[in-house]
Amino acid sequence: MSNQEVRDIAVQYAVRELGWSADTRAIGCLPDPKVEGTFMVAVEGDVDEKKCARMALLVCNGQVTSETDISDFVSNGGVLDETKAQEKPVKKVSFHLGPLVATPDALEALQRNGMTGMELLARHARGDWGELCDEDRQANEDALKTGARIMSVYKLPDGETVWIITDAEIDEQHHRQCSTILLPANY
Repeated sequence: MSNQEVRDIAVQYAVRELGWSADTRAIGCLPDPKVEGTFMVAVEGDVDEKKCARMALLVCNGQVTSETDISDFVSNGGVLDETKAQEKPVKKVSFHLGPLVATPDALEALQRNGMTGMELLARHARGDWGELCDEDRQANEDALKTGARIMSVYKLPDGETVWIITDAEIDEQHHRQCSTILLPANY
């Protein structure tokens, strides 16, 4: 498999599975000298109109097998191509999700769309709030500092809307009660 084919696989994964913009691009590719057919690929793309993100994807025998931080790519000797990060800041978001739960209706909608929900939880955990208005986006940004509830809204391929709500912090260690995947009708 060529370097370009591996890069293409990583970019397609970021666009299809992570919901990144169509202009996502591979900014580096590092073959694993110990494991034949395995590469670490650095990708960069727009999460939404305000945020650019970078991450490393492990590609083994033509399939993405794991996601990792961009620093893993660099620490393993990878060199990044010129990137967009200088133009648009990469947003770092960190909050505890708590236990993960989903309503039966949400699970059925995800299954109907060939999804598990993990891709949406990954977006939520990265601070990609989906289709929120500016006021709700700001409420989420504030909640990262205050420990209040965090909410994301995503459209599934069939048009169904799914919410993810992470409850407010419940202790001084910043743990949260849970994160729930649900349909608006389940609220």
